[in-house]
Amino acid sequence: MTFSFCGEDDNFTEPDIIQKDAKKEDLLGVWSIYKVEINGKEAQVPVNFEECGRDFFTYNESGKYNEFLYQENTTCVPIQNKLNWTLDNGIIKLTSENSSDNQIIKIKNVSKDNFVFIADLDIDGDAVKEKFTFTAYRYIPPNEVDIYTSTFQRKEEPPFSNHIEFSWDAYKGYNNFVKYEIYRSGKGCNLNSATLIKTIENASLNNFIDNNPIREGEACYFLKIYTNKGLLAQSEPRYVNPNLFYQVMLFLIMLML
Repeated sequence: MTFSFCGEDDNFTEPDIIQKDAKKEDLLGVWSIYKVEINGKEAQVPVNFEECGRDFFTYNESGKYNEFLYQENTTCVPIQNKLNWTLDNGIIKLTSENSSDNQIIKIKNVSKDNFVFIADLDIDGDAVKEKFTFTAYRYIPPNEVDIYTSTFQRKEEPPFSNHIEFSWDAYKGYNNFVKYEIYRSGKGCNLNSATLIKTIENASLNNFIDNNPIREGEACYFLKIYTNKGLLAQSEPRYVNPNLFYQVMLFLIMLML
């Protein structure tokens, strides 16, 4: 569900029953909408792609609200909408990151596993908002699909040919990113005996330069990605011939003399 924004002075035209004693901790966690009601008629909300799971949304203690919407089933990577949220007397205000626009949500009822709320939305683009009542239940998203470690590759084209540098697609999943780990192994390319040489705790920092590579013999590199759910995935080994690397370096130095 994607919210369209309205101004602060936009209000519901009919009185609504609001659970004014709803607490912030009642909302925290992951929810998915299962039912919607409009004009007294209720309908089930289907799953768009069974292999991906349901669309869902989260309320975080930090005041961040996130929606995860599946729009294709090839990779099952959801589109994300990120907003801020506040709660006051049973009314949730969602505000966008880059503007003062907001959407008002009224809590009809919230309990441990059930969340019923009311929102005025224009879903057909006719500039007329209608009142919808949504019923959401607690939801556990399916296991994430790893689409990142396969992109872990060495940059070999100029100007990267004179050093060992790797890059990969940055993590953009729906769990909380924890870290990338880069491992290096020598002869035999065994991950179990590989050495952890770099830990990166910023998801957007998706490249690594080995400033102290192995000078002799075979070398290979692995990438691991961790979220708050644990290890998401690890890459296949990426082989590098350090001897060839140093030969290239020597050749470049000779050209400069």
